[in-house]
Amino acid sequence: MSLKEGSAEGSPVRSGDGLSFFFSQVVVPVVVLAGYFVASSVLLPEGVNRVFVTRSARYLLPVAGLLCAVLLVQLGPGRRRLRFHATDRERVSLSDLALLLLPMAPVTQYILSNDGILAWWEVLLVFGSFALLVALPTIVVPALLWRMGATRPVMYMGAAFAYTLLSMALLSKQFAWHEWGSLKIQLPLLGGVWLFTWILYRLKARDLLHGAIAVYFVANAILQARGGEGASPSEDAAPVKASLADLVGTSRPPITPNIYLLVYDSYVVSETMAAHGIDNQAQEEYLEELPEATG
Repeated sequence: MSLKEGSAEGSPVRSGDGLSFFFSQVVVPVVVLAGYFVASSVLLPEGVNRVFVTRSARYLLPVAGLLCAVLLVQLGPGRRRLRFHATDRERVSLSDLALLLLPMAPVTQYILSNDGILAWWEVLLVFGSFALLVALPTIVVPALLWRMGATRPVMYMGAAFAYTLLSMALLSKQFAWHEWGSLKIQLPLLGGVWLFTWILYRLKARDLLHGAIAVYFVANAILQARGGEGASPSEDAAPVKASLADLVGTSRPPITPNIYLLVYDSYVVSETMAAHGIDNQAQEEYLEELPEATG
């Protein structure tokens, strides 16, 4: 498959027809996203994000392969050449840096919630490191695809992908996930953000999109900063006591781990347990006071 602006060979496919649209707006973003999933499943540490990208890759790889096959069939035996006008090959502009604010919003929320334990240089290090990581799928990779006319769709897909991964800690807390999330929540979040940004792009409302992202970033930071005020308990505050039954109520725990009951055939004296760092003197005194105790 070759991509040229025009050629006397074959029958060029103009940017306005459905096949050119299908290639740049559907095939390329889906193939790139599948690549992101596969690469992340190898690079990410154990946790909810790694499980998410690994499971998603299993579903998206066959879809990406199917889309490529459909494209090849549509191009035909003569392999018609895809033709793009200069307006289709948009390059990354300075204003596109505003997209970084979308996936950086969860990072900023984390920084503000831990401002009491992070030094100023640690704040800069965390923010800068994540900004560089976010820029890879949001700016760098799309910039390399401008000849395919896919810079914009891949850019918005990359921003949605990075936003979903960086929001996973908040989602895990909200839905009580432990190493295993729900694709019914994760994939709609990714797809919804991607679709929203892509629709505004197609409507030529790029300035509106960038403004909405900036407002979301600032509002999220302000709410987190205000929510953290006075969150630290006072030293003079009385401790709150509540039984486990009162806290749990009738709710079913989201995680029910295995519970093991260990029954010993003999009782170990306190001296032996103390050698392993366990103070069992109180329990031993209690047993000695029982009527059945033999001393």
